[in-house]
Amino acid sequence: MEQKNLRLLQARSVVPNRISNKYSRILGGFPDSVCMKSGLITLKPGEEVGVHSTGTNEELLIVLSGSGKFTLKSGDDICIGGGGFLYCPPETAHNVVNTSVEDLVYVYVVSKALYS
Repeated sequence: MEQKNLRLLQARSVVPNRISNKYSRILGGFPDSVCMKSGLITLKPGEEVGVHSTGTNEELLIVLSGSGKFTLKSGDDICIGGGGFLYCPPETAHNVVNTSVEDLVYVYVVSKALYS
């Protein structure tokens, strides 16, 4: 594991950095955090993130408003909605789709998975 100067890390209020209409970065890994990354996602009705994999990371979705589905590569769907949480383990291909008539807004938090 690469050495990082952890003294550069500080407790602080974080303001999302808007990258696009869909995505705002909250944390981008070091030096924002040790290895955690997060972002604020806003999907319009019918929009989707696109199929991607967690790779060696685990991911938590925190749904702020709206509703949709979390679709696994197997084709299985998990319904998600405002106030809900979803855990996604490492090596999981998935997509997030807004199935509602309002914006689906959620925060994702990703971190390297540590295996014991």
